Amino acid sequence: MTSWVTRLIISIGIFLAGYVIYRLVQYLQLRKAASDKDVLPGFKFGTTGVVVFSSPDCSVCKTVLLPMLSSLEQLPEIDIQVIELDVTQHARISKAWGIMSVPTLYILDANGEPKFVNHGVLPQKRLYETILRIQGEPSSS
Repeated sequence: MTSWVTRLIISIGIFLAGYVIYRLVQYLQLRKAASDKDVLPGFKFGTTGVVVFSSPDCSVCKTVLLPMLSSLEQLPEIDIQVIELDVTQHARISKAWGIMSVPTLYILDANGEPKFVNHGVLPQKRLYETILRIQGEPSSS
């Protein structure tokens, strides 16, 4: 086998291993958040929740993510409650939910079960589609 084929196979293997590890970390974060969901202040059952972990010096949170969520809240097909938690004021909750960077966004179903986690900012269209998908899922209660 030529050296470039070997390198290509190794590169693909490293990429796949990284992807599997990334998905595993997301899964574990969702499980951890689900086990600690009772400590979340302000969540009202019956409505999809978007929990944003931010900090006072997170400019992306204030200039991109929160305005994006505000515009999504105005859409008639979207029924969400946005809960912003400052990691400096809610250190215990941040630790319980496994927050390592800001912004971190969780989407909870109407029963308060975490269904999606994202670190950083995602495109508005993907956020919109994810919220609609979670709102359309049958209730697990």
